[in-house]
Amino acid sequence: MSMIFAILLFLFAVSLVISDALIKNNPAIRLGGIVFLSVGVLWVSQSMETNKAIIYGITALVLLVFVRIWAQKNTSKIEKLMNGVQSNDNISIDQTGLTLTSLNPDGTVRINGQRYKATSAKGNIPPNYPIKVVGVDKKTLSVVPETHSN
Repeated sequence: MSMIFAILLFLFAVSLVISDALIKNNPAIRLGGIVFLSVGVLWVSQSMETNKAIIYGITALVLLVFVRIWAQKNTSKIEKLMNGVQSNDNISIDQTGLTLTSLNPDGTVRINGQRYKATSAKGNIPPNYPIKVVGVDKKTLSVVPETHSN
């Protein structure tokens, strides 16, 4: 039973490490991952031989480092899986679409049938409103109402 609890703590630590990579190096989340990993190792060490607990701890730490590296390299893919939002690689300025949610100032838009994260550059924009892209970065589109003149 204690091994199951330790594995659950390890999985929670992994989720915190992935969250840390997505949120861009949040020290509180990273510390939480380290704490949960440490508690899991301590929990296991009380129920098994010391050398097995050390092996578990080292293995868990190595796996956590690999998960961290993988999460940093695959941040856009992870966000896409989590949010159903596409990367902005195929979007260019002046493309048009509709808001899926209200943008006050952040929300979601649909362009060419795909969902994207967006920020309104000109105040709040209601849902189902035509928009035009005025800026593109790796994570968020900058949009204005389509009828807005620059």
